[in-house]
Amino acid sequence: MYHLNYFANFPQNARAMEILSAQRFPNANPFNSESSAQKSHFLKLLSTLFEKENIAFFPCTQEAYFWLFTHLGFANCALMPSFSHSAFKAFQLAKNLSKIPIAHYEEFLQNTTQKFLFLPAINEDLLSYNNLRALREFVDSKKESFLFVEISTLLQNGDFSALKSLKNPRIAYIVDLQKLGFMRGCGFIAHSMDSNFLESIGESLESFSAGLNFIAPNGIFACAWECVRAVKENEALQNYCAQKHNAFFFERLKTHADSLEQGLSSQIELFAPLESTPPNALALRLRGIKARALAQSLLIQKVEVINGQDCMLGNFSPSFVLKEMGYKDEECRELLSISFVFLDSASLDEVAKRIAQAFFTLKKLRI
Repeated sequence: MYHLNYFANFPQNARAMEILSAQRFPNANPFNSESSAQKSHFLKLLSTLFEKENIAFFPCTQEAYFWLFTHLGFANCALMPSFSHSAFKAFQLAKNLSKIPIAHYEEFLQNTTQKFLFLPAINEDLLSYNNLRALREFVDSKKESFLFVEISTLLQNGDFSALKSLKNPRIAYIVDLQKLGFMRGCGFIAHSMDSNFLESIGESLESFSAGLNFIAPNGIFACAWECVRAVKENEALQNYCAQKHNAFFFERLKTHADSLEQGLSSQIELFAPLESTPPNALALRLRGIKARALAQSLLIQKVEVINGQDCMLGNFSPSFVLKEMGYKDEECRELLSISFVFLDSASLDEVAKRIAQAFFTLKKLRI
């Protein structure tokens, strides 16, 4: 089976799961010095790696984001819809929460009055980078602002070097451990929030801390470290993700399409330029198709593809990210949100051939 949904469906980290299952009880005894020392050890490892003073457990669920928005104050927050599926669902329930446009966010940042801004390093579904250097420069210039940046997809490629562009105590990192091979509903926020900043914008450390007041499962920080360590030390992963595999794949796809019908490649496009996406990802646009029909057809040919996170979760609805960008439903259904690892040139060529054939067939059948 060829898996082209790497970012949306990261392989499980068996070692992290073993660490969790090795805990005899779901809750750690707060009076047990050995347990407390172990927790402190892994918190320090994470804190040192991300160069942040605090590591707080955060479930990364819709309910957790809504709770966080509540304590920060809805009117104080602005969210880019492509931050994460869970955060966007919380956004839809919240009142007075501002939306950061995906395509023109830098202009929005220059004029925003919100204090807490939520943006991803890599946009969900669209799989395009946001300008991390511009985010840091924004925070440097606006002393009353604080950024939460979702970095899980960066870490999936072992791209820790990109975090250098975000070095600022008023930038916090959110990591969803599900995207690093752990169970759903577990993650953490790495931050260096202090009372002086909060007081300067009329907020309190107590209110901020209350927004992160989630009970951490026993052993969760050891599991988190294992998930992070696994990608940090995976040189093969980092080397693979440093090469422009997406350009080769896209070229082969268009070539195979033209071999089936001259000019068919003109109907194969991108929702985001290749240079703006990770080297192992692309937001493929196949004109006039419905992603669900194509995905079902390709599954028979041992190729797994998705339209986006909603598709991955079985909601059978087109990409919420593209809809928020103003695309019509039928246009949103033309997206294949593709990401992969460890597929060599021969495998990528074979996958491109199968997608081209399925695309050609569906076009002929007008499905």
